[in-house]
Amino acid sequence: MKLSHFKFDLPEELLANYPSPERDEARLMVLDRKTQT
Repeated sequence: MKLSHFKFDLPEELLANYPSPERDEARLMVLDRKTQT
């Protein structure tokens, strides 16, 4: 695996500056390695 595989543009407004006060508002990205989805 190369470090270059992890380079992508992410707009500043999508970066979290602080945790959400409501834990159920948090999101997690999940990747299935077998299906690449």
